[in-house]
Amino acid sequence: MVIASLLVLIVGYLMGCILGSNLAKSLTGVNLKETGSKNAGATNAVISLGWKYGILVVIVDIGKMISTIILVRYFLNIYDFTADANFSTSVYYRCSCNHWS
Repeated sequence: MVIASLLVLIVGYLMGCILGSNLAKSLTGVNLKETGSKNAGATNAVISLGWKYGILVVIVDIGKMISTIILVRYFLNIYDFTADANFSTSVYYRCSCNHWS
């Protein structure tokens, strides 16, 4: 369980490091963090580079989100969390009942 949690954290962090603006920069040579609103998002890509590069940045951002969800679901399906979930629910129920009684 600890290994799966660490893998999920590492994969989420690494996927978050991928920026669509870096791909646009490698194609055009324009650093979005230095032009327009100085934001690395799709809106600044549209303003600074045009709608084609804005769509490219959006596709990269949505793609990394979808791939992260797929990878996390894969990691969570490998390990059986049902016993831990039942234990956690039991502990929560007992603590909350004792707290309010």
